[in-house]
Amino acid sequence: MSFENRVETRLSATKDTVRMKSGRKLEGIAAPYGVRAKIGGPSGFEEQIARGAFRAILTGKPDVCFLRDHNPSLIMGRTSAGTLRLTETPQGLAFECDLPDTQAAEDLLASVERGDVAGCSFSFWSNPEDETWEMDGKTPVRTLRGFSKLKDVSAVTYPAYAQTELAARVEVIPAEVRSAAMQCVHADVNQFVEALFGEQTQRRRRLIDQVL
Repeated sequence: MSFENRVETRLSATKDTVRMKSGRKLEGIAAPYGVRAKIGGPSGFEEQIARGAFRAILTGKPDVCFLRDHNPSLIMGRTSAGTLRLTETPQGLAFECDLPDTQAAEDLLASVERGDVAGCSFSFWSNPEDETWEMDGKTPVRTLRGFSKLKDVSAVTYPAYAQTELAARVEVIPAEVRSAAMQCVHADVNQFVEALFGEQTQRRRRLIDQVL
């Protein structure tokens, strides 16, 4: 399984991550900088996004959609159409979306206004060169410093780890891969990464060796 071909998703549970603006617009922070999140529960690892991580990818003017729950049938805006705008801020990846005149958009606006939908998420691809790993005590910490591609930004119904005050994210990793990684019990960060990410182990190990 190629890591570059697997889409990763991060969910933000900040209370005001998605909010209404004047007119038919939504805005918020899709991905906060400098916030550690637990990935995989107590036996998993921690992850954070470094400041400036979105700078390079946004310079390339990526074609990114704004969706409801990552459903491509519920598209609310798109950067290539000018109806979605993504910017890098000191807080992280910010978005502003002009909603269409559709029933799905009306439903989303109503849910946001009621507070039923208050989280957002983004999906992306990254390469081994985009990240660094280090150990904080017995906890592996992954720092994302860049992205090879942004897929979408979404308003979501079920933000993961909602108890986290600032932000929380979940990674889409096959259950069997996650299980193998958890069995490593963090005794060796190289072993942990090998179990978790498979085919890209050699390149990842070289990158890890540079920071450990």
